[in-house]
Amino acid sequence: MPEIPTQPQSSAPTSVFRKFKKLLNIIIIPFVLLLIILYILAWVPWVTDGFARERVLSSLGSSCRELQQGEYEPPVSLLIYKIPTLRERLGLEPLFGNNITLYLLCDGKGLTNEYFVSFYGSTKLVSSGNVMLKNDSKKDETADWEVYSGKEVGFSLKYPNDLELAEAVNSKTLGIEGIYLGKDRYEDQYGSKKVYELVYSYYTIRKDLNNSTFYKKVSGEEINEPQRVPPTELTGWFTYTRLPNTTVDGFTAFRTKTVPDTGSPNVFIYSIHIKAKNDYYYIDTRGDTEDEFESRMKTLDQILSTFKFLD
Repeated sequence: MPEIPTQPQSSAPTSVFRKFKKLLNIIIIPFVLLLIILYILAWVPWVTDGFARERVLSSLGSSCRELQQGEYEPPVSLLIYKIPTLRERLGLEPLFGNNITLYLLCDGKGLTNEYFVSFYGSTKLVSSGNVMLKNDSKKDETADWEVYSGKEVGFSLKYPNDLELAEAVNSKTLGIEGIYLGKDRYEDQYGSKKVYELVYSYYTIRKDLNNSTFYKKVSGEEINEPQRVPPTELTGWFTYTRLPNTTVDGFTAFRTKTVPDTGSPNVFIYSIHIKAKNDYYYIDTRGDTEDEFESRMKTLDQILSTFKFLD
């Protein structure tokens, strides 16, 4: 019986396997590596400026705080060209670490410090320098002023030494409702109560006898919208303006300014209305001339910077 010739075995399976292995090397392995990289990027925090600032401030503790704009004189900087690193060119610098410069107040001293913050949160001081605080050369003009504290009226404050103080006493109840600041104080008598009056009163700080009437009126007016007020039998033309709000010991204060026309018998008036807790307060100063008025406005604002409501 003749032999049947055998066919040579095909190498097709081996060829397919080799192609698959090649495909695996070209596509699958890089894809898996890409997934690993994406996982790492998702896990590692990027060192943004916000992250770096938070890490530095937390590492400094309560001994230092960050200065705000306006609290320091920005140092003069020189424009220096820096060759970017490969990580910077690829946009990966925030991944591995970041440099941040902070203006700090540490134990009363102004500093400008540069830190390097790594991706795992460690901080390293790179450089340190001094920064001038804007209030370094300013003296507290109220430091040596007289102090008034009245539990009955519910506030304390400081006032210039060249002014005299008289308490505003209700002639019927004999209760104290506020204070006046001015010149030429003299003694008076309300029944059995000895009181003081002022010949010239420049500043009034007292509880609002009309309670919320004026406070609510001012609160409904537009800010920086001057109103021309026509004359009456006793007054001439004047311009009334609600000024931007301020704060007095943490409470919102509404401010107004009254400016008389030239030749008008009116005076300049700067008034402030405050609601503190359950009480309303009225504060004002007046002047016959613009220069006198501007000077008294400035002094009143200084007085109010020392104002404290009592519990």
